[in-house]
Amino acid sequence: MSEILKLFPTPLYYEENVVSEEYNNFIVDNCYKIKKVATSGGKGWFTNLYNTAGTHNVVHDKNFDELNEKISYHIQEFAKINGSDNQYKLDDGWINIYNKSDYQEYHYHTGSIFSVVYYAKIPENGGGLILNSPKGPDMFPMKNVNVDNEFNHAYFKIYPKQRSLVIFRSFVEHMVEPGEHESERISIAYNAS
Repeated sequence: MSEILKLFPTPLYYEENVVSEEYNNFIVDNCYKIKKVATSGGKGWFTNLYNTAGTHNVVHDKNFDELNEKISYHIQEFAKINGSDNQYKLDDGWINIYNKSDYQEYHYHTGSIFSVVYYAKIPENGGGLILNSPKGPDMFPMKNVNVDNEFNHAYFKIYPKQRSLVIFRSFVEHMVEPGEHESERISIAYNAS
């Protein structure tokens, strides 16, 4: 009798309605206020989207305390799913504000265990989050693959809803594709270890 073992799965945690609409609106307003006073960070990228990596850490901003607590809770839940009862903490968090056609090229987060993205404002056609398979490039791909499934896909694309979050292991290479949206797309990214 044949048996299929899922030896090296790569889980992704997704949660909707993380905070109330009212608190989310408060978060969005604070992101715009921070943009007026904090210079854009995260130098060395090809893209020029506004972010506060290295210029404003939302982990230490009291206006984000409720969101940070919710994020921390979900990180612990995801850790349990991964078999860990360690207490992980948020190291840093930064705001990303995307205009039409802005993107974030492929990257991964060294020095952390979990990567988190909270979606505060998602306009229609806001662009998706793409995660590459950590299995690496397939030197000899199979032929005539008619079904894309968890055993053969090279990447996964997700279009999160507003007030949702995504958590994945930080070694997973990921990017944000360009959007065709007319209003800004706002996300808050975190590293946790």
